[in-house]
Amino acid sequence: MKTRHWIHSLMVILCFLLIFSCSKKESNEIQKMPEPMLNLPSKSTAILPANGESCSDFTEAFGEPDKAIIALSWTSAEKATSYIIKIVESETEVLSETYSANEAEVLLDKGKSYAWTITSKNLDGETLSDTFSFTTPGVPFGNFVPYAAEITAVYYNTNSTLSVSWTGSDKDNDSLSYDIRVINSEEIEIVNISNLFAGPVTVYVDYGETYTIRVISRDTHGNYSISTITKEIND
Repeated sequence: MKTRHWIHSLMVILCFLLIFSCSKKESNEIQKMPEPMLNLPSKSTAILPANGESCSDFTEAFGEPDKAIIALSWTSAEKATSYIIKIVESETEVLSETYSANEAEVLLDKGKSYAWTITSKNLDGETLSDTFSFTTPGVPFGNFVPYAAEITAVYYNTNSTLSVSWTGSDKDNDSLSYDIRVINSEEIEIVNISNLFAGPVTVYVDYGETYTIRVISRDTHGNYSISTITKEIND
C-alpha cells in the first residue's frame, strides 16, 4: 500500500515538472520571437524649386500683390502613402500640410527666403528628408535669410570618424558664419561649435548609430537658416 502511494506521488511530481518545463519552454520561445520588421518609406528629395535658387515656377496671386503661388514638387518615395510638407522662415513655421501626391502649390510672401522639408509617411512610420531652400520672387522685405546649407557627411571606417562639410550661400551675398550641432539617437549633443567660417569638422562616431547633423547659417544682419540631415553609420 505504501509502495503504491509512493509511486502515485512520484507520478504527480513528474507530471508537475513536465508541465512546468513545457510552460518555461513556451515562455522562452515567446520571449525570443523577433520584433516585426517595419517597412518605413524611403527618403524624398526636392525637385522644384531648385535648391538654393530663386523660384522660376510661380504664379501671381490675384488680389494679393505681395504674395506669389509657388509650385513645389519632390521625388516619389518608395512605400510612402503621403507626404508632410513643412516650410519655415528662420525658425518660424509658415506651412505644414499633408499631401497624397508629390506636388503642391503654396501661397507665400514675395521677396523672402524659405527652407522646407519633405516627410515621407506610411502606417509604419515616417522618414524625414534633408533641408532645402529657395527665394520667392519680388523685392525683399529687408535682408534675405541665408539659404539652408547643403550638408555632406562622409564616414571613414578606418578611424571611425565622420567628416562633416557644408556649402552655404546668401541671396544678398552677405558674409556667413556657421554653427554646427551633431546629436546622437539618445538626443545627446556630441558636437556644438559656433562661429565657424569653413569646414570640414571631424566627429568621432559609433558604428551602427544614427546621428542628426544640423548647420545654422548666419548673416551679419542677424538672419539665419537651419539645415538638418540624418546619417546612419555603416559601410
